[in-house]
Amino acid sequence: MKKRLNQGFTLLELLVVICVLGIILAFGIGGILREQRVQQLRQVQTQLATDIERARSLARRYSYDYRGTMTISTGVYVFEPINFAGTVVTGVPTVSGKLTAPIKIMSTTPSATTSLVFGYTGPFGRLSGAPSVSIQIGFGTGQLKTAVDMIGVTGQVIRRGISE
Repeated sequence: MKKRLNQGFTLLELLVVICVLGIILAFGIGGILREQRVQQLRQVQTQLATDIERARSLARRYSYDYRGTMTISTGVYVFEPINFAGTVVTGVPTVSGKLTAPIKIMSTTPSATTSLVFGYTGPFGRLSGAPSVSIQIGFGTGQLKTAVDMIGVTGQVIRRGISE
């Protein structure tokens, strides 16, 4: 009697292994994609906070008021020095930037549907207008978001955590 050695795997065993690997990959890829979005949002938040802090610093350095305008639809922002008449001063540094898509500005002020306007007054770099300003940025409704806040008279810049 000749004994036959079974070698290899059956089709059913291979299908089970492929299904298990597919399930593991599905969870892993979802986590990796979320982490990439978190990192992208943190990077944009850091850039925005740095630009706001720079505008505050320039208001103190050059003793001009700096008006910040953020266009909600395009994600473009600019901080420019203005004089007492409200016109832009030439020859003094400005700060500008654009949020990288798909990250966008989400207005927390119902009256601000097209742009957010705020500023720092020179020479002390105080926040003008409101007692605080919150700029929410994120990917959209029900997705990741965070905020950059300017708090109090001094307009201290605070970066908030990322939430869903």
